[in-house]
Amino acid sequence: MSSTTGPLPVSLSKKLARALFPGRDDDFRPMPQSLRGRLLWCLDLASHWSILFLALVNLGLVLFDYSYLDLRHHYLSFAPRLVERYDPVKGVSPHRLTQGYVAAAATTFEKLRAGDGDGAALLADMRQRSQQLYQEDPFSGAGLSGVFEQIKNRLRRHAKVDSGKEAFMVFWSAQNLTPARLAQEQAFFDQRLRPLLARNYYRALGENGRPFDAFWMIDLLFIPFFAFDFLVRGALELRRGKYPSWKAFCYARWYDLVYFVPLGQYVVPLGQSGWLHLVRGISVGHRMRRLGLINPITVPQRAAERAINLATDLVSVRLLSNYQESIRRFDLDETIRELSADERERFNRFVELHLQVAVTRILPQVIPDLQTMLTYSAQQALNESPTFQQLRALPVVGGMAERYLPDLVAEIVNGIQRGMGAALEDPTQRDLSRQLGDKLVELILTELRTLETEQEIKRYLIESLEQQKNKLLS
Repeated sequence: MSSTTGPLPVSLSKKLARALFPGRDDDFRPMPQSLRGRLLWCLDLASHWSILFLALVNLGLVLFDYSYLDLRHHYLSFAPRLVERYDPVKGVSPHRLTQGYVAAAATTFEKLRAGDGDGAALLADMRQRSQQLYQEDPFSGAGLSGVFEQIKNRLRRHAKVDSGKEAFMVFWSAQNLTPARLAQEQAFFDQRLRPLLARNYYRALGENGRPFDAFWMIDLLFIPFFAFDFLVRGALELRRGKYPSWKAFCYARWYDLVYFVPLGQYVVPLGQSGWLHLVRGISVGHRMRRLGLINPITVPQRAAERAINLATDLVSVRLLSNYQESIRRFDLDETIRELSADERERFNRFVELHLQVAVTRILPQVIPDLQTMLTYSAQQALNESPTFQQLRALPVVGGMAERYLPDLVAEIVNGIQRGMGAALEDPTQRDLSRQLGDKLVELILTELRTLETEQEIKRYLIESLEQQKNKLLS
């Protein structure tokens, strides 16, 4: 019984493509409905993932090679077999001087512990080797002079002398390596000096005069796969009409061209400068973006935004903490007393200006409402007065009070307004107003201290700022 494979629904095909490539629907078409189209579509998908895997492996090897010499001492501790296998790739071999020094030290400690041989001659040989080590500095050739400084500093502290050269002589002396101290000194050498001495190496030079580097031979193994993918991908894109020519395709995929040049000092003189490694990272990022895994543009952008927001929040929290401390130290009474004559004069002018604005601009606008309120209050007071009730019973007097009361209130309010305006123009009145203002300030400060209003305001402000800090840190 034969079975045929029917076409997938278009909606399901689009959902499948969107699930596999969530970030790049434009680069990957939905799964075709024909069987042949589905096979080609799956083959294209498999090729993308395979090349991405190879690119990640290649980038990992590139980063490993680029950092190998800097991290070699860690590999010596945790993966010595790896160092044995990869040192020849970088032209690295143990330095004969330091290697011989470590071997001679082991032999010296062994013979001294067993009492075999001439101890004085053994120590004299080690002092001579130490002097040669100190004078030639074999670490400088590998750029590890700092490691040699660590050795000298540790010996200075151990021997309690100021000179590094003298520290070597003291350490390999008969007075120091007595039978009672031999085990302790050997432990110091094995734990504190031997690992630093083992870090030194000698790197051979190639025929071009540069340090030997054979990593390009490893990198060369990946080139056929990337070249094949580049050529096939370009032919397909040109056939689909996405690019008008190979030149345009190369411009668009410039970051993939770096895979055609193996890294290494023999092929690319700047291969170890780091810029080609960065370009390969860009290529891997674009491949991952095309597969919808990450977007290499938004990842650093989001990281930068988070870093900026975090720094801004920390600065804001620091400022809010400073404001809280300023509020705690603030004393209103002391601040008022410490005002200079000029500051007091500016304060008085400020009060006069706003008082004049209140009298000349604000008060006229509220006079009708003020008159109405005062008239109503006066009528209520008169209605509650027994004397007025008796007068109200008289034929003439009772009607006159209610008839002329609004005019009387209006005259009183207008008189107060005119009086206040004249007081602002009169120098004597201004002086009296200032004295009154100073007295009011002193009374207000006294009441604030008595009722602890100032402390309540401080507590409220500090708690509000603390809430803002918690919001920024949450």
